[in-house]
Amino acid sequence: MRLESISDAAQVDANLFVPTEEVRRRGTRYLSDVPSRVIRTMGIPKGSPDAAIQPLFVHTMSGPLGRRPEAEVLQSPDPALVDLALGWAQAPAGGSPYQREQYLEVEFIPSWVPPMPIPPTPPPNPMLSQPPFPVVTEGLQVSLAAETEGVTPGSLPHFRVELHNTSEKDFSVSLGFICGKQYPSAVLLLVTDAQGQTRRLILRGPGVIAGRVDPFVVPLAAGSRFSIPVNLDDYRYFPMAPSRDFDWKWEPGVYSLQAQFKSNGAPQFNNGSGMIPGLYWTGTITSNSVRFEIQKQ
Repeated sequence: MRLESISDAAQVDANLFVPTEEVRRRGTRYLSDVPSRVIRTMGIPKGSPDAAIQPLFVHTMSGPLGRRPEAEVLQSPDPALVDLALGWAQAPAGGSPYQREQYLEVEFIPSWVPPMPIPPTPPPNPMLSQPPFPVVTEGLQVSLAAETEGVTPGSLPHFRVELHNTSEKDFSVSLGFICGKQYPSAVLLLVTDAQGQTRRLILRGPGVIAGRVDPFVVPLAAGSRFSIPVNLDDYRYFPMAPSRDFDWKWEPGVYSLQAQFKSNGAPQFNNGSGMIPGLYWTGTITSNSVRFEIQKQ
């Protein structure tokens, strides 16, 4: 296919861009992510010219969980190479539930090209050895409570998560990261609907990271508490395989909510030079359950 010319449309019907009632009822479908480029090398199959490295580019649209229902080769020097490239491009790749445009570069390497040497394994960094510091697996309590202040009619309810050091030891908790503001991404939400199905909600991160990112570490002295405000609008549903429930959204009804805190211990310095020293709580702990109801508008 070749484009010979292009011109503005003589008449444009603005109603073509107005969502129908059916589209509004279905809600948000797939979210788009930034385009990406993936490079892979393959050996040239028998019967194909073996004189030089042959690059081949495939343009795809990656759907939810890496499915690529659409793929097109931007040039076709050899049908055998095209078949190999399309076979790789159309195989499910897994990963993000978002939709994104991808450019796949396949480099077919002749048999006479020597393989790339494998670089020697660097010596282990003692700062990154596991476990780098002693950890605590007990003495932390997580509770969840509903809040009424600042909640407007028709909006999603607000909650507060509290972490309580019930032990006689001082330790720290790694709650997430700081990028302009605090993001307690280690705190997940588990929401259960009236049918008994539980879904996991994760915190929305910054749209663009264009600056310094530091660990979000909170020291908890023995007996002390630290609370985190929770606004359900700041969390999104992230389906995990094999779930295909990408269209889930809040509907009127009765729900129960739990907070879950998961920590792997000491976080790394923002330059990757090693772990931040200290005594850290490590493990997974779930809060009490709070029942709430979303009313019809």
